[in-house]
Amino acid sequence: MKKVVLSLVAAMIAVVSFAQPLALRSVQQNLSVAGAKLTTAKKSLGVRPMLKNVQAPSTSLVKKGPRKAAEGEFSVADLAGDYISAMYTYDLDSLGESLVPAIPACETGMVSIEPGEGNEITIYGLLSLYGYEGEESAGVKATVNLEDFTLTIPNNQVIAYDEDYGAIKMVNMDSEGDFTATIYSNGIHIEQIWAATILYQGEEVRYSDFFETMLMFPNGAMSFKGPEEELVETYVAVEQDPETKALTVYNFGNFGAVLDITIESDKTFSIDPTQPVAYYSKQGTYYPYALDEDYLEVISGYCTENTLTSTLDWTFYSDMGYWYGQMGPFTIELAGELEFPAMEVGTLVVAPQGLTTVDYPMSATLYTDVSAPYSSTVKIGWADSTVYIQGLDKDFPEAWVMGKLNEKNYIRIAPTYMGSKDGVSHFFGAYTTEGVDTLVLTYDPELKNMEAAGTVMIYKGMKTINFVYFYNGLVLGVKPSPVALPAGVETTEMPFMGGYMTEDMQEPVQKTGVVQVGRDGQDVYIKGLFEDVIPEGGWIKGTFYNDSIVVFAMNQYTGVLYNNLSAYLVGYDYETSDAGVGMMVYNAENNFFTTVNAFILTRFKSSFSLFTAFYQAGLTIGSNPASIKSVEKASMADKSAYYTLNGVRVAQPTQKGIYIHNGKKIVVK
Repeated sequence: MKKVVLSLVAAMIAVVSFAQPLALRSVQQNLSVAGAKLTTAKKSLGVRPMLKNVQAPSTSLVKKGPRKAAEGEFSVADLAGDYISAMYTYDLDSLGESLVPAIPACETGMVSIEPGEGNEITIYGLLSLYGYEGEESAGVKATVNLEDFTLTIPNNQVIAYDEDYGAIKMVNMDSEGDFTATIYSNGIHIEQIWAATILYQGEEVRYSDFFETMLMFPNGAMSFKGPEEELVETYVAVEQDPETKALTVYNFGNFGAVLDITIESDKTFSIDPTQPVAYYSKQGTYYPYALDEDYLEVISGYCTENTLTSTLDWTFYSDMGYWYGQMGPFTIELAGELEFPAMEVGTLVVAPQGLTTVDYPMSATLYTDVSAPYSSTVKIGWADSTVYIQGLDKDFPEAWVMGKLNEKNYIRIAPTYMGSKDGVSHFFGAYTTEGVDTLVLTYDPELKNMEAAGTVMIYKGMKTINFVYFYNGLVLGVKPSPVALPAGVETTEMPFMGGYMTEDMQEPVQKTGVVQVGRDGQDVYIKGLFEDVIPEGGWIKGTFYNDSIVVFAMNQYTGVLYNNLSAYLVGYDYETSDAGVGMMVYNAENNFFTTVNAFILTRFKSSFSLFTAFYQAGLTIGSNPASIKSVEKASMADKSAYYTLNGVRVAQPTQKGIYIHNGKKIVVK
């Protein structure tokens, strides 16, 4: 890599500067990038009303009470060179009385300062983010006070020229007076909120956002291969939090993103992919992701004392399906040295003396750099309703975890310290949007097995998104066999139509397709309603209770999902608002089925809290589903009888709830 000379850094700072990083949020993994589009659109400018003296937001571009650049001799010439402009952007709230952060709150670009006569300097490029560069950009004049290390910037200076509107001015939005700016050890902070304005139809109007600006000294250089395989090199400013050791990188990538990077004690790093880096009205919000074949992953890599190196290609990917080209692995070289956090340790779980244990087989898909099937043996022992499990961390086979069994057959295991080695502390827990959390296992008393409905993480600490490895599809004990069509049973294709929804959708959509249907005596088998189930959509099984009512038992194991998590069928019980059996009404005359309640594909037994997909009540399977609107034509063997949604026949309903009578839903209040 061509090394970028940081002469300004050598003159102004010797180590990485520190500032509070932005808050980290959740990690979303394995999102498909199929069909993503390449875009390099620029943010557009619009004419907005002018407003003076708005309430300024309280931000922290630099830490409170920072060192000023008063150490040693200092002159105006020391301010010469390239800077990174960290532009916190704001807009008016709905009442037009105060400012709110834009999305994202901060963007960056490159500006430069040139010394002039005496204590004067000129700042070039303050609107470079918006396309005003080079000959179109006017320099902003400022006067340096060498005694208190401040700048005075006259108000209403021309900052750029627009071919349609003419002069664009830099206007103080906090007061009528001039701007003041303070020189700190990591840059120059313009103290007032400002806006770019133009003379439009005889009135001065705001042309862009409101800005709070920090001109940051570059203290690093970033290089990577761009979308066309060209080498991209740029300056960055890096700040490290003194407590968490996390980094905030300004001017990251090819459109000046601001990114938080988590640093671990073992000198690895990761970038939370849920932090917004850019927003365009027609393309949505962009987030940073690594590219691993067909999936989006967390950007990660390794560190030395002054270098960060990623391991995968990466991109900025939007929530509307656009992506900003495929970039190659990056390297960030720093002028100073990084500080690495100490290993986070905890207290090991100790099993009771004399605990009797039984060996259980363990199966899962293990994810490290690649995914692969994993099997092992764990020891499980019970002390009343408390269970102890040994061997869940392959690197610490002697470590225990402890969980509590409740009345719904769920076992809750709190995040657990497993041990430390080679600079890494292992914490066992569940992955959630907030990081490590309590793991919930479903316990089957009949099969004597335990199963995780989500991702099981081995984190590098309790307060990190970085992990050593993780499991999907974790089962302790014998995994159930999926529903299968009996040998010799013939099937036929039948069309279906219903209101369908997945966990990623905001509302159901109408879905049509074809399923395989077979009948074996009183049993009905259907395959293909849930296409994400492996193998081939999975079979579900129903049983005729009479000529018209078909009941599908709760917790049918249909197969696995793409990430090896189990998929179970449950129905929605209107009486309890909980999981129950699924029910269909069969119309023999026209040969179609109609669901009475919702059919839900879930990863938790007896629950739909982690559903994968479901069909609303009214799903139809038959020769002409488009003509089926209700179950009114369904014939019943005994027209005088009532049936509960569990398929139980009653002469008359005596309790409130929903019943089936003459093929209709009857609500008793």
